[in-house]
Amino acid sequence: MKTRFYIFDPEQLHTLAKQALVQHGHLNITNDQLIPIVQESPNTLRPVIDYIVAGLRNTIDNRYLTNKEEWIFNNAGGAMGAM
Repeated sequence: MKTRFYIFDPEQLHTLAKQALVQHGHLNITNDQLIPIVQESPNTLRPVIDYIVAGLRNTIDNRYLTNKEEWIFNNAGGAMGAM
């Protein structure tokens, strides 16, 4: 993959997302296996998103990050998303 065409480095973003999920109890990593942890409430994602955004702010030019709450989640392989 030619990452020079992207603002975000896919590997860095993947690592940051995994760290956020582990930090906030959504994911365990055992023997390099990702094990999801079922959450009782969908509202537990706010801290995960805040963790990811804070991590991005440390490495990405702020002109690419907004302060507005306009996030779009997309699983492009299955054309599944949420706005």
